[in-house]
Amino acid sequence: GGGGGGGDDDDAREGGGCGDSGRGIVASSSVLQQPVQIKVPDHIACAVWSENMTFLRDRYVIDPYHFDCLHRIVGMALSLGASHSQHSPVGSSAAGPEQLEDLEREGPLMLRALQLGSRFVVETLAHAKDKSLLPEWLGLLQRGLAQHVRASRWLLLRAVSSGWLKHLLLVCTVPEMRSAFSQLLLHAMSCLRPIELPLLVLETEHGDLTSSILELGLPSLAHAAATAPEAAEHEAVMAMEMDDVDGHPTGLPPLIEAVPHLPPLPPSAAASLQVISAMLGLLDEAPVYWRHFAQFFEVLLEFAQLGNEERSWLIQRRVVTRLVDLYLGDESPLGSDDLIHHRSKRPRMGDKFSLPNLDHMLALLALLARSCARPHAPERTPLSLPPPLLHIELDEYELLMHPTLLGKLLKEGLNVCALSELVEHCCFGLQELCTPVLHTVLQGIDTVDAEALGPYLKAFCALTNIADDKQQWRTHFTMQRLLRVITNNIRYRQATISCLRMLMNLAQSKLPRCWMLQQQASWVQEWLLGAPSDSVRCAAEQLCYTLLHAELPLVAPTIADGSLNGDAARPAQQALPECPAAVTTMYEHLISLLPMVTSITRESAASSATAGKCGMDDVPPPRLAPFFRVCTWCARHGAISPSLELADLLNIYTLRDNHRWECDEVKKEMLNFWCTATRTLQNAQRQNDACVSPLLTPTTGTLAAAFKRLLDSFVSLRPNERFLAYNRSALPSFYGLLRNLLTHDASGNCLGVLQAHRNWEWAIKYLLIESQDYTQLISVSAASETPHSLGSALHFLLRQCSSNFASFRQRILSTALRSKKIASNMANLLPLISFCIVEDDDKAIACDLDALPQLSACFDGNRGIRLIEERQWDHLRLLLSLVQKCSTWLKNSEQQRCQQLLASWDLGSRGQPLLSTLFVLLSASLHVSPGCNEPLIPPQPLQAVCFKLTRTLTSLDASCAQLIIHTLLNHHMCQPDGSAAVPGGLGTGVGSTHFAGGLAGLDLQEARNLAATAAPRLASYYELAVSLVYHCLNAHPSAQPLVQAAVKLALCLAIESSMLLQAHAAVANLLTQLASLQPNSLLFTQLAAEGRLVAALLHRLILDEPSTLLRCAEARDCCHALLCHFPTAASELQCALEDAAATHMMTGLGEPVADAAPASELPATEILDSASVTTAMSVNNAAPATHWQQVRQAVASLLSSTEGESESWRFDLASWLARCEEHAQAAEAPSS
Repeated sequence: GGGGGGGDDDDAREGGGCGDSGRGIVASSSVLQQPVQIKVPDHIACAVWSENMTFLRDRYVIDPYHFDCLHRIVGMALSLGASHSQHSPVGSSAAGPEQLEDLEREGPLMLRALQLGSRFVVETLAHAKDKSLLPEWLGLLQRGLAQHVRASRWLLLRAVSSGWLKHLLLVCTVPEMRSAFSQLLLHAMSCLRPIELPLLVLETEHGDLTSSILELGLPSLAHAAATAPEAAEHEAVMAMEMDDVDGHPTGLPPLIEAVPHLPPLPPSAAASLQVISAMLGLLDEAPVYWRHFAQFFEVLLEFAQLGNEERSWLIQRRVVTRLVDLYLGDESPLGSDDLIHHRSKRPRMGDKFSLPNLDHMLALLALLARSCARPHAPERTPLSLPPPLLHIELDEYELLMHPTLLGKLLKEGLNVCALSELVEHCCFGLQELCTPVLHTVLQGIDTVDAEALGPYLKAFCALTNIADDKQQWRTHFTMQRLLRVITNNIRYRQATISCLRMLMNLAQSKLPRCWMLQQQASWVQEWLLGAPSDSVRCAAEQLCYTLLHAELPLVAPTIADGSLNGDAARPAQQALPECPAAVTTMYEHLISLLPMVTSITRESAASSATAGKCGMDDVPPPRLAPFFRVCTWCARHGAISPSLELADLLNIYTLRDNHRWECDEVKKEMLNFWCTATRTLQNAQRQNDACVSPLLTPTTGTLAAAFKRLLDSFVSLRPNERFLAYNRSALPSFYGLLRNLLTHDASGNCLGVLQAHRNWEWAIKYLLIESQDYTQLISVSAASETPHSLGSALHFLLRQCSSNFASFRQRILSTALRSKKIASNMANLLPLISFCIVEDDDKAIACDLDALPQLSACFDGNRGIRLIEERQWDHLRLLLSLVQKCSTWLKNSEQQRCQQLLASWDLGSRGQPLLSTLFVLLSASLHVSPGCNEPLIPPQPLQAVCFKLTRTLTSLDASCAQLIIHTLLNHHMCQPDGSAAVPGGLGTGVGSTHFAGGLAGLDLQEARNLAATAAPRLASYYELAVSLVYHCLNAHPSAQPLVQAAVKLALCLAIESSMLLQAHAAVANLLTQLASLQPNSLLFTQLAAEGRLVAALLHRLILDEPSTLLRCAEARDCCHALLCHFPTAASELQCALEDAAATHMMTGLGEPVADAAPASELPATEILDSASVTTAMSVNNAAPATHWQQVRQAVASLLSSTEGESESWRFDLASWLARCEEHAQAAEAPSS
């Protein structure tokens, strides 16, 4: 078969190689009749076969179902082994240092399960693309290792012997796998530590433990690295292609190549030390894998953190020197004769895009340094670890602060916190060692870019803040050079800002802060005024705030927004605390710089003239704004300068304002400073009269000139959000300054300038009348509450001008009323008009300009009700008071003019919303709102205005009075179902009556109870209602429907208020006057027409409330007048009155009251006199004789039971008895 195949092969080669091109084309495009047999070389066949087998094995091994199955098997084995270990503990078997081959022999189930799980994670799961099960496996193995110590030892020994350390801590490119493996190693070390600690102590003390172990009878583990058979056993597995089934690389090269390169292990019995020794042996290879070795150094760091013994072992092996040499590489200061073997050229770690992650390495260096006693005194520092301190060689200790190492660490920015701890620990109390370190840091600050400044600045802070006996020297040394570096590099904006922010953090310490304040002359001018960048000047401003704020006394915060340069300050009436000396010194230094500020302002004027005028969207140069803000901060905190003169500020302001720049930040901050300085000086003068400053005591005429120059300022009120925001922040300081100057001006010149200046009227028109974008005067309830707001300042200035100049009032009043914007801008126009209406001439102008119709329009569309619901009491009080002022003047004006203005007002129809609002306020004020359980009670000033306005409107207009009176009458005469009713007390035939307000609708007992608990409120209501009736009858005596309603309302009020003496006295006096009028008058006729109400009133007073007659003279006069002038009451009612009188006489005049006198002292004569008149009328009305017989018997019985009373009392009863007999005889005789 082979020979035939060979011949065919030769023939095929000849035919393919010798034929012509056409034959070749035909042969290549045709199918051969017999297959070609080619023998594949043996090595290629073996390689292909091996690759295929590996691929097939990978497909079966790296499978999710396989992973899940194995996880469950290991989990069940661990749980089963844990339950068995409760009866047969295995902890003692792991006490001795067993070898790896001993641990891998047949052992407990738990040990075998942990070995299986560990090898699966390291050898299989590490090569899988999907590592989602890695956290579950890690937790499972950690729990198992904690329960079985021998498994922890096996894991550490296996990691050393199989090369796992290099491949999973250095070579592996998957961070999750490296982190999981490092956690597994550290967990095993922590589990083994209690058992291996004696071995660790022995090895630390003796160095080479071989002899010690032999003396103890323990087998040596020095040959653990020579377990080649064990490595060969896994050669096939670990030599697989490190690819997943899809062919994607996992970053792990074959492990078979690692075994020959393992370094020889030192003779150590502790498994942890074997692992660390192996890792130290890998340090020379670590730079090659700089992208992946973060977890490598993390294991070393965590091992050192386990305890002092571990750190001692590392120091004995000069780990500090080895790590420094590794990090510096070719720059290492170690020579070739050192312990460390040097190669000619070392691998470079990092590239131009990224740096190696050596944070854990630097943290390890800092930890080892802090655990050792320093070679220099003092041995301990505040950062030293708890004793005992370890020993470190001097050369190794000095290597930690080598300039090359420090410079590279700072340049690369490795673990700045650990570096700061290392620097603080090494430089504590040592001036010689600290000086080169400081030079290195300062040189870096001077040379590196802004992006790399962070580590240098943090190291600078750490060095400066070291609290030792050298701190004062170090502060002066570092701060002086740092200020020079900042000044020389101030043109580099971002680097300078970073340095200034570092100084802000450094200012929290007292020594650096005091040094900065003492040396303020060397940096304030350069940084706050001379810096070429706005952001640098702002950073210098924040530095000033930080330095000064730390010097303030610990008092309640005076800044509303919590910032250091906020605009809010303490109330004006609060006593200012004593200003700190540091703030005063800074303030004086800033004031001394005003000549330079003037020069800068003048230069900016020249530059602006060269560059041209700024456009609307251009931002003026804000160079001086930070300077004035710092001055404002100092003045706000009580700083006063005797060298600050008004002329200096006025000169700078004039130069700046002449630019006519819109939204000028510098001018705004200067005004704020000027205002704050004057306010602070005024507060100081109120507390100390001796406090004098040329700022407020200038030469003659300078204050008025400054006031006028301020009024001449350039202001732009464009309807633009940028301009609105600027003006909202600038105008409070501007008008606040005018207020301060006006307050201090005793001559009155400033006030004269203000009221006549056209810009002031222009500002009132556009700030208050035409717009409400800037302030609302209505919100200024008291100027002392918000002394620094725009509304408060305008409030004060308007009040001063209005109260002193009538022409100013009338001009502003005309402008406000002609704008026709009261309804849309009530918040400003109501206070403004209120200021301007002072005298009768002002009221006349307001009425002629239709003030009343405009004010009434503010209530249209339920606006008044909304004001009540929103509790805008200030709006309502000002609005109603203005209506009251104008209505009062209108009522007292000429009749013809009054009628014309009333006709234009049309109160009868257009005043309906006003009256509705009034009644709602009255109901809420008097708690008589139907169906309102918790009424909105207006404040007392608003209630007084409502009462006064209601009386005025009632007497001003008949239609308005008719509406008011009928509304009140309906309240008192309508039952709950809406049907008309007659007031109660008319007898059983009338039925019960309900009223809608006051005491209406209540029976006698309920009314008495309510009057006892709410007498003041009810008295206020009835007094108001009676006054309305009085004004109505007095102003409109000829209006017959109105008079009829008013008389009826008066009788209703008299009946209801019978238990309220003060209120009843007023209405009784009114009824007495009505009854005393001429019989042909309209008022008397209407009173006579209300017979039933008159009878009800008499019934209430004589039958129900006789105590009112006894206590109130007005009530007795009223009853007497009604009984004498109106004999038309029904006969049955008169009989009831006689019965009531007799019954009260017999029982001591009714139910006793709390302050009632004895029966013998009661003024019975007056009642009997009235009763006699009633009796005479009863005779004329043919009262039945049986009635008088009953009365006679009652009086006789009373006379016989009062034998011990006074003679006058018995005489009155005897007289009454005689009269009753006469009436009885007259009743028996026939009469017409």
